[in-house]
Amino acid sequence: MDALDELRALSKPRKGPPCGLLGVHLDGKDWEALQAGLLDPAITAKAVAAFLEKRGFAVSFWTVARHRRGECVCPR
Repeated sequence: MDALDELRALSKPRKGPPCGLLGVHLDGKDWEALQAGLLDPAITAKAVAAFLEKRGFAVSFWTVARHRRGECVCPR
């Protein structure tokens, strides 16, 4: 892919619902645990949502699952 193709690809609007995880801001080990949990298929979306709820974020397990599938609009 040359530079012009890259610009074209970046210019295409992404489709899908907004990402509910964009407002999540954690520090240190909590952030690292969240990132690892999102990548680990053995950790359920419900567990990730519960982890975030305990830290004051209202994120549903549907939001987590959609994010994992890449169906939300976020810059990942």
